[in-house]
Amino acid sequence: MGAEFWWFYDVIVLAAVLVSAFFAGRKGFVTSLITLIGYAVSLIIAFSVSAGISGSVYDGTIRDSNANKLEKSISKQDFISKTEDYLENLEYNINVNPENLEKIFTEGGDISGELYSYVNNINGKKVAEEGKFGIEVRECYGAVFKDMISKQLSKFSAESVAEEFREGQLSIDEVAPLLMQENSKEAAKYIAEEFVSGAYMSIIRLIAFVVLFVLIAGLFTAFTNAFMGRSSVYGIATRLGGVAVGVIKGAILVFVIAVVVRLSAIMGSNEMLFFNNEAVEKTFVFRYFYDFTAKM
Repeated sequence: MGAEFWWFYDVIVLAAVLVSAFFAGRKGFVTSLITLIGYAVSLIIAFSVSAGISGSVYDGTIRDSNANKLEKSISKQDFISKTEDYLENLEYNINVNPENLEKIFTEGGDISGELYSYVNNINGKKVAEEGKFGIEVRECYGAVFKDMISKQLSKFSAESVAEEFREGQLSIDEVAPLLMQENSKEAAKYIAEEFVSGAYMSIIRLIAFVVLFVLIAGLFTAFTNAFMGRSSVYGIATRLGGVAVGVIKGAILVFVIAVVVRLSAIMGSNEMLFFNNEAVEKTFVFRYFYDFTAKM
């Protein structure tokens, strides 16, 4: 399945809501309401706890491994060379001296500002407005780091770092001097802690959220069934009340499904035939649930 099967996601939404409403209607308002409370509690606990443990899990089990892998894929020469190539391929018609780049990176400070002054002086004329150059140089940083990171770490983490550079959320000022050291250990450690941690913590949180929700909601449902029974109820009012509650339960289930889809798209580098953002973006309803998962 590919993007042309986007409609399947909206079918999942409809099916989840209808099935949930049907079974809730059979159980009646009271039993369904208790189950809904369990779902809501499970959602709140899973949402809050997963956020709290993601950082601890990353720092305790993944960060050092990422730093060791990055140490093998980053180097002073590679960073300078890629930055040089990128700047020379812009429309400014300049020839960049790698020794000057090394000096700028080594000294640190306002590196983007220093680069802007440097490229303006190469041919003795202003190459662009500083704002425009700032956008282009952030694209440069994003492309360079994406290439270095993707050699050893996940494509998702590399793309996340590139996007954060484009949006101005990451700065090169602290890491550039570290990259100029002959030993890349400190630079790798910095990148693992400050650059790629967010992407990995996001994955950990999504996994933890799904596991916690399924476990807590499953236990709550089993407890409710044990004490409230599974027998069908009678009366239009209690059935309609159950149906209404079931619709809300179905919406919660759709959100959990959206988390699973997002996790699958991330793990598959957004290249899987079915689990990809292009298919989700075409949906009418499912994409609203999916967009909310991006905030996790």
